Amino acid sequence: MQISHQMICQLRFPEHVPGPVSLLWKVIVMDLPTCPSCGQSVLDDDAQDCPFCGSAMDGSSKKAGNPKATKPESRKPTDPAGDRRKPAAKPEAPASDDPFSLAQSPTAAKAIQCARRPVKGRLHRVVCPMCETQGFIPKAAVGRQVKCANKECMVPLFTATGEEAAVKPRAPARISDEALATEKKLTEPSSAKNPMVMYGIVGAVLLVATLGLVFVLNRPSDDDKNLQQPYDMSKFDSVDVDDAEPSDNGKPVVEDPDAQQATDYRSKAIELVQAMVRTSRENGNRDKAYCRRLTGDAWLRLGMPNKANTEFAQMKVVAGQTRRNTAYYRIGPLTAEYWKSRLAGDETAASRSLNDAKSLVGGIPQSGGVALESAIALAAVLVDSDDTAGAAALITRLQRDKSVSSQVDAVRHAAWASTASALCDVEQLPLPPLEIFSWNEPMITAVGLHLATLGQWESATRWGASQNGLTAGDTFAAVAQQMVAVNADNATKEALVAAAVTSGADQAFRTRAVLSMDAAADAFWAKASEAAFAVSGTTMPMPDMAAVIATKTPDLSAVWLQAEGVADFAAACVKRGDEAAAIKNIQTIYYLVTSTLPPTADIRKASTEIEKNERRVQEQIEQELGLSDVGQVKTKFIAYRRGIDRFSRAAEERRLRLIAMLARVVSRQGAAAVQQAMAANDGLRQEIGLDGLSGLLFVAAACSGQDLPEASTVDPAIAVLISGRSDAVAEFAAVDGLVAAARTWHDDGTAKGVAALEKGTSVPGLRASTAVYIVACAAEKSDTPEGLLTTIGELKTPTWRESCYETVTRRMTRRGMLSEVLSAVNATTSTPTQRVVAMYGTVRGSLDVLAAADQP
Repeated sequence: MQISHQMICQLRFPEHVPGPVSLLWKVIVMDLPTCPSCGQSVLDDDAQDCPFCGSAMDGSSKKAGNPKATKPESRKPTDPAGDRRKPAAKPEAPASDDPFSLAQSPTAAKAIQCARRPVKGRLHRVVCPMCETQGFIPKAAVGRQVKCANKECMVPLFTATGEEAAVKPRAPARISDEALATEKKLTEPSSAKNPMVMYGIVGAVLLVATLGLVFVLNRPSDDDKNLQQPYDMSKFDSVDVDDAEPSDNGKPVVEDPDAQQATDYRSKAIELVQAMVRTSRENGNRDKAYCRRLTGDAWLRLGMPNKANTEFAQMKVVAGQTRRNTAYYRIGPLTAEYWKSRLAGDETAASRSLNDAKSLVGGIPQSGGVALESAIALAAVLVDSDDTAGAAALITRLQRDKSVSSQVDAVRHAAWASTASALCDVEQLPLPPLEIFSWNEPMITAVGLHLATLGQWESATRWGASQNGLTAGDTFAAVAQQMVAVNADNATKEALVAAAVTSGADQAFRTRAVLSMDAAADAFWAKASEAAFAVSGTTMPMPDMAAVIATKTPDLSAVWLQAEGVADFAAACVKRGDEAAAIKNIQTIYYLVTSTLPPTADIRKASTEIEKNERRVQEQIEQELGLSDVGQVKTKFIAYRRGIDRFSRAAEERRLRLIAMLARVVSRQGAAAVQQAMAANDGLRQEIGLDGLSGLLFVAAACSGQDLPEASTVDPAIAVLISGRSDAVAEFAAVDGLVAAARTWHDDGTAKGVAALEKGTSVPGLRASTAVYIVACAAEKSDTPEGLLTTIGELKTPTWRESCYETVTRRMTRRGMLSEVLSAVNATTSTPTQRVVAMYGTVRGSLDVLAAADQP
């Protein structure tokens, strides 16, 4: 059948066909050449004469030929009074000149509004592809146009999708006679002479073509489709060659290898951040706001603040879906930007970053790792800007109740994570977790270490001098340790010691002891040796019942100040090769901590006796105190029991701290010295070996490449179990997992044992920190990123996996394994958040390589 021009031109679509169909019809019909005489549209763009009326298409004559024009069909006039149809609605004027305005779209008017929260009848969840806001619609609305729940969304209309597969229509079990007749009628060939049939065929053809073209025009781009797919890291496996520019002779310009390497790392970093942005939009993300924080931070570190601000704005949008306030997430990136500007000498930019960060202080919540880490980072900036009081107030506001072990553990974990990141920035391994977990005020000391890693010695010294007691000693020691690590000049060290002297003799002794770890620091060593020689102590015997009743909880703070200094001096003795002095000072630590409180074994025995034989204890009180009244005996017994309970709590905490101090000596290659000191001193050996808590010493030895088998097992000959009346320290329940993870690392050099750390609920912060610490150690030695990332993928705790992924990818990228790392990330990460964090670590590692290349 031939389709004539007249048939096509007589075909009419409704005037208000919505969407792209109307636009396409205008393109097909209305934009065709039109005869100036008869007004008919002409399909042939090059026609000289109108095929309908014969007139010239340029309007020069009425009739250029004699074609037979089709006589228009005459219509009878319609009686206006008899026309009952309503007049066509007058189109409204557009609300604005915005070509993308949806206000007058019929589709927009009929779109179903998404509810903010699930309500009756609206339980199907959808997510806006533009702003990622979730909404809820009726199930029946799947496949239809819906309107985003976010009123500020730029493109609020989208098609609702369903998770279930489309249900195929079931074939009817029985076909009726009417259905057969209808099918026969529809399948019979139509008469070609019927004009309505021809019009219908032509209309169907054009409609199919139109819909096909609309589908092509509206089909999502490849980039949009890739947003819903895991990003393929394999494209980063090889170095791009497209950046090479041809020279005048047509050959590629060969650049300096070092410059080419730097360009490659930066270009890869930019590509990775773009991939991070795409991955952040995927569904199934554990925390989209956190992902946006990482993408924004990455853009800032690449020197692209506009892109960073876009990510931070989107972070606010996605956080608003769950009514979260994540504005404080920007504090970390802003403080990093402060230091970048500050160290570059741009005080104006540094001040701007500081003011922006300070404006977010009020939004920092009272809990959460990011909140505590943000506070530590900002406090360091405040100290550097000479606002020590403001830094102290910020930290004080977020400190926790020390009587609640879970809160203390959370603070310690945040301090460890913060310092681990700061040390990674200067290409150092993190401190052993137990070392930071023994700090008196971890957040305060972490601020001092932050300043030290940045080389801000004056600010770090001023911050340490603003503290007192144990906290001052911890802070001065942490800063001094960093001075030794980077070999700071002698004048800087002397200034630190002078500040420590103003805090007290014990703080000065400890600071000099740490500085003595440098073999060239003879002056500090001499002074520290004098102070260590003056320290002594004698183990306190178990007091009689009357003394226990009269004694209050002992104050060990003064003892700890001296003991911490002796522990650091013992480590310095090990570093300087004086093993005999190290053994002597390790034994001195034991005598000091037991000088005001009897050995833990004696206190445990007394507590067990009360628990198991109360009547016998009362008889002993009656005899020792010479009492005859039953009521008086009962009263004194209760007082004695309370005294033993006080002793028990203090003794268990004392023992944990003693083991932590000795673990610090062990981690500085002092395992042999501790081993010999235990062999030479029965009291020290029993204090350590009462139960499995001694495994913490084994962990310190194993993680530092040493062996201390005595600490990994309990000798029944010296073991004394804690009584049922007393509470073990929280760390006791986590020892088995810590030992298992450390043993695997020690035996085969892999991090496969970190999964054992997930067992239990006690001190999750210590267990998580130890997992990341072991993984960091493995990342500095392993040459197979995929194997290490596969091990991490076996962890069940999402936040643990993410921290480990970031640590491994950054450190191994910095070691020159960018290609291997990207291949491993592509093969092992399974969720969007994990991929984002892993890519973020790779970006940071790439920037570390660039920074190292820029250094003279």
